[in-house]
Amino acid sequence: MEANIKTVSAVLNVPAPHMVGDGFRVHNFFPSGYKLK
Repeated sequence: MEANIKTVSAVLNVPAPHMVGDGFRVHNFFPSGYKLK
């Protein structure tokens, strides 16, 4: 079995949380400000 080696393209800081629904705190882990592929 051969292992596929991948590289890390970026290390992102956790964005500020925001509230959704009945007050659930969530983080946007797919920010549009970063050019992710």
